[in-house]
Amino acid sequence: VHGGSWARGSKNDVAWRAVCQWLGASGYPTFAVDYRLAPANPYPAAIDDLAAAVEWLREPEQTERFGIDPARIGAFGGSAGGNLVALLGTRGIGPLDEGSRVAAVVELSAPVDLTGVAATDDFLPVQAAYLGCVPGVECPLALAASPSTWVDETDPPFLVAHSTDEMIPLEQARILVRALRGVGVDTTFVQVEGRLHSIAMIDDELKRRILDFYGTTLAPKQLPVAPATDAAAG
Repeated sequence: VHGGSWARGSKNDVAWRAVCQWLGASGYPTFAVDYRLAPANPYPAAIDDLAAAVEWLREPEQTERFGIDPARIGAFGGSAGGNLVALLGTRGIGPLDEGSRVAAVVELSAPVDLTGVAATDDFLPVQAAYLGCVPGVECPLALAASPSTWVDETDPPFLVAHSTDEMIPLEQARILVRALRGVGVDTTFVQVEGRLHSIAMIDDELKRRILDFYGTTLAPKQLPVAPATDAAAG
């Protein structure tokens, strides 16, 4: 799920296409998702679109066409897209293999608390525009749009990656990690030294960490068993 301050970008972005190609080459059927952009379409339009995309993937036509296991859908997003996949992972209820629920979340450089905590002065107007609120005025939607608000013990495993000195303060990542670990959700926290933001952080080491995470969290619940041959049966 692409970034762009909830107001820019598309699934056709060249850098994000490269991420999809890497995940696809690693064995994961991968889908880039567009969502309605702010300020014309403020919260909750984007997360509603993302939830609808997951529900669409679970329809029998798609699971058969693409060979998808509807019980093993993971989410990946950076920056504003990281906020959206984190919200997708935390706000739902019920089993992780139904509706718009996902079985694993990777978020990079996400703003996860939009109430004004640990936010830079230049990013506050960006949040306000996404929420459809007036900058500097308390916004009642800020809590609902914050993934940290919804954290509970039923949430899927998370991998949270964040640079130590980037445009979204590191404390944003720590807020989510503390909340997830506080209720016992399996959470991997990767701190990347420097200022790189979102998918710009991705190097060979972070690729390895992400693939290891997905390899564990999205592994088949039960390995297929080859049918017994007559000789074996005898």
